[in-house]
Amino acid sequence: MAKKTFKGRAILPGKLEGEALVSKMPFNLTGSYFENMFAGNTETAPCTDANNPELFRKDMKGAILCTSQCVGSTMGAGALMGVSELGVGLKAFLFSSH
Repeated sequence: MAKKTFKGRAILPGKLEGEALVSKMPFNLTGSYFENMFAGNTETAPCTDANNPELFRKDMKGAILCTSQCVGSTMGAGALMGVSELGVGLKAFLFSSH
């Protein structure tokens, strides 16, 4: 597995290592967590956004997501809180557009 170091402006500084998932498309916060938020999956976090072929059906649990930006409704923050409470949230986001 290749190692890559990213530099940028940290919102919450610290050190982190983990598997990165990369999407050139914006990440749909609400559309990506249907199986967790509405079907009760607490073991994995498969991406349910069929419009994002780079992430669709990949397990996002504990991953570091590299994407341009997030899109969706104001419910997206609730989705992030929900998957975090379920223990299947992402470790971090890396945004290229911000």
